[in-house]
Amino acid sequence: NLISQGESSIAEFKATLRWNVKTNSKDKSMTYQCLKAVAGFLNSPYGGTLYIGVNDDTSVNGIEKDAFEDPDKAILYLTDKIETSLTGGVYVANIKMRPITLDDKVIIMVEVPPATTSPVYCKGPTKRDGPVLYVREGTSTRVFTDQKAEGYIMERFGIGESE
Repeated sequence: NLISQGESSIAEFKATLRWNVKTNSKDKSMTYQCLKAVAGFLNSPYGGTLYIGVNDDTSVNGIEKDAFEDPDKAILYLTDKIETSLTGGVYVANIKMRPITLDDKVIIMVEVPPATTSPVYCKGPTKRDGPVLYVREGTSTRVFTDQKAEGYIMERFGIGESE
């Protein structure tokens, strides 16, 4: 399966959706990491798949720690966060989210197609932060700013001033 191959330009693992395993509490920054991955895949030319409930070392811990009533509630939570946090060429209906069971544990598989019409921006982690352009590069999701963002948007979406 794809998980055993590890993280790549088209696969990202997150241990949880909203639970910080280090502080043992709910933490919005965990959700933000998932949103950042979705935005990065949308802006990349190939899209990708986010696996929630899988550790970086490919071990499966499931989403139980997130304490949702059931996997559908976790998907509804993520859908709502995507709708309220991502702007631009994002259509949640195009993002496939489904629970799958691996090693008797439930994980959420989020299949993200590449955006086709315009770049997607993610609202910053705090209300003071402006929108951020994330792009998947190799095994990480990076912030593109200023000239790098302009050049990428021109090349990837054909939008912007051509000098």
